[in-house]
Amino acid sequence: TGVQTCALRSELASAMYMSRGQLNRRVKALTGLTTSSYILSLRLDMACKLLLQFPDKPINEVAQQCGFDNFSYFNRLFKREKGVTPSEYKGSC
Repeated sequence: TGVQTCALRSELASAMYMSRGQLNRRVKALTGLTTSSYILSLRLDMACKLLLQFPDKPINEVAQQCGFDNFSYFNRLFKREKGVTPSEYKGSC
């Protein structure tokens, strides 16, 4: 997942015609987060939307769709950031 985030950061910087350093400074100034943290936040937000939109879809498929290859890492990160597990989140709606 870290490798994917790193590659995405490089692609994003290139697409915006700036260096990774410039991208990092701008993202930090706009969001208060590092670029990696911001990307993870976006991926978790996407996971939340998918969990609600497709409640019958297995959680591990949602995790993979959002770029998380390690299911246990996804669960830990989701719980840390959202305060509930993906299963609890899915069941609360």
